[in-house]
Amino acid sequence: VNTFLIHEGNFRNFELRFRYRFPVAGNSGLQFRSRLHPAHAFAVAGYQANVVTVPPSTNERFAMLYEERDRAMILAASGEHAVVSRAGGKVVREVVRSVNPRERVLAAEKRYPEWNEQVVIAYENRLVNALNGVLTAEVIDNDAEGRAFDGFSALQVHSGPPMEVQFKDLEIRPLTAPPDLTGRFTTAR
Repeated sequence: VNTFLIHEGNFRNFELRFRYRFPVAGNSGLQFRSRLHPAHAFAVAGYQANVVTVPPSTNERFAMLYEERDRAMILAASGEHAVVSRAGGKVVREVVRSVNPRERVLAAEKRYPEWNEQVVIAYENRLVNALNGVLTAEVIDNDAEGRAFDGFSALQVHSGPPMEVQFKDLEIRPLTAPPDLTGRFTTAR
């Protein structure tokens, strides 16, 4: 079962920046707008910006936006802009366009010992993930029943084979207006 290093505090609209690197192949993530989950101590449910190496990640999971537990689904795979909604009681995910070719997203990864810089932006129902200046995934979450507008952040310790991930320079900045992303990240648009 995945466990998490939880940061206390409630965050709604923000830009979160951090650096990470993997000395060996691994799988981790940064949870945001999350809450405790009763599965076991330190289990959380909420959005996740995937932090992983290739391999073990499949290409579509690298730098994706995911939801841990509850809806437990890929919200936007690598390179996708997706809209999540609910129809007939079921969650529906529609890919509306590409934010970048998957090859460009994969090429953004820096290998150890270099540090990768990831930026996660959450503003109302819009979620953005970028790696080393490349837009990797974007979601508009219109699922009023399943989405979250606030919560804490946490670093994931993924279950499975032993691995090591290093994080540093975590910084969160509240947003009071929709972010203008024009020209900030490399994108296919």
